[in-house]
Amino acid sequence: MENMIHLMCLAVVVTLGSTGIDFAGALWIMADKIPTDGVVFAYSAYFRSVKPVRFQIWRPVVKESDDVHRLVGETWVVPSIENAKEDVNLHSASVEGEVRAGDRVGVYIEEVPGAVAYTFDPTPPFFLGGVFESIVSNEIVSFKSTFPFPYALSFSVYLDTNMTLYGVTGDPFPDCPKRLTIPSGTDI
Repeated sequence: MENMIHLMCLAVVVTLGSTGIDFAGALWIMADKIPTDGVVFAYSAYFRSVKPVRFQIWRPVVKESDDVHRLVGETWVVPSIENAKEDVNLHSASVEGEVRAGDRVGVYIEEVPGAVAYTFDPTPPFFLGGVFESIVSNEIVSFKSTFPFPYALSFSVYLDTNMTLYGVTGDPFPDCPKRLTIPSGTDI
């Protein structure tokens, strides 16, 4: 019997939008936490420009604190299209990362105009964010002094929660099974 793959989509609905973040160094992390351990195997986003963007995984430094996080993984993406949704499958890029329950997903805008579009959404939960000159792997950032961002960034992250397919856990870059794909609207 073949192992069942467990999929989870975390995110904000990928919606059309022409508005984006227009300052370099903007970093936004989701207020919602990843609810279970897994492996990131894809992202989807509505890109409004072809400027580089980094999808990031942030881990709390202290479990009881929502303020201080460490950058534990990121995927650098240069969109190939403008003003459209694009799927980014990571199993072929060898940049997947293991995530843990409690981690948060972030988006770092490297250049302007910011690649990921957003729509106004005044209902919580908000993103937390700020402007940082540069962010490097393992960097620790305090989001205590950041401000809530009342917008829905147009991206999704997809996790495989069946950790038995990846051998020994703790590998920061496990290879994803080739059969993982982003589900279509009828598969969800």
